[in-house]
Amino acid sequence: MKHQSRFYRTYEGLKLHFCVQFHFVFFSFYRTYEGLKQARESVKIALLRRFYRTYEGLKRPVLMRCPSGIFVFIVPMRD
Repeated sequence: MKHQSRFYRTYEGLKLHFCVQFHFVFFSFYRTYEGLKQARESVKIALLRRFYRTYEGLKRPVLMRCPSGIFVFIVPMRD
């Protein structure tokens, strides 16, 4: 358990931890009726985010409207 908590203090560990948490919440939410209604929009956003991890995507930031109605400016991250 000790080595695991040490891992989560590293940058890679934090990224992985965030991903696991995100997927857990994501799948729990999409089992609900509200979640099913919003699934299509969120899948689009997930695909966009995946694209922005590619080389082409890194060259282009994007302004995007989330299902909550908030505009989000995604600046591609460079590791």
